[in-house]
Amino acid sequence: LLAQSPIDMIHPDDRAVVLERAQQMLARQSAPHPNEYRAFRRDGRVIIVEVLSIPLEWEGQACLLSVGRDVTTRKDIETRLMRADRLAALGTLTAGIAHEINNPLSYALLGLEQSFTTLDRLADRSPLAEDLRRSLSDARDGIERAAAIVRQLREFSRVDPEEHTTVDLRRVLDAATRLAQNEIR
Repeated sequence: LLAQSPIDMIHPDDRAVVLERAQQMLARQSAPHPNEYRAFRRDGRVIIVEVLSIPLEWEGQACLLSVGRDVTTRKDIETRLMRADRLAALGTLTAGIAHEINNPLSYALLGLEQSFTTLDRLADRSPLAEDLRRSLSDARDGIERAAAIVRQLREFSRVDPEEHTTVDLRRVLDAATRLAQNEIR
């Protein structure tokens, strides 16, 4: 490090920002908050470094004393936590939507079942009654498909304490395939 310029360790895309910031600190003789930059490790890997610089005088010349620390791991953890929070929020939203959709579906299904019962009591076998039965049957099939999607959404959004058990992978994949069937097609 003694024979290397500190700016050479900074990622090329961040060098202009580092140099501009250094000039501002030297001109103002003030130390703003730390900044994060991409830098290179000795092995060439890019890391994120948090750098705190303090302007001072060294042997009659204005200079900067800079201290940097690798915050790559911390940044990775923060990113994972944000992603986990978004997934948790998505699960909560999905559960709420599934609940709100499930209630009207239940009412519609009950109404259709009542209509079938009424048609059966009328014992009408005319072509018009049969057309009505087919239409009601199609409507029931559609509602049952929608109810199955709601059940899959509720399974997706279930927030249970972590539990390790065996899983029927075929059932999970079938549920995921049914849920994404339109996109897959």
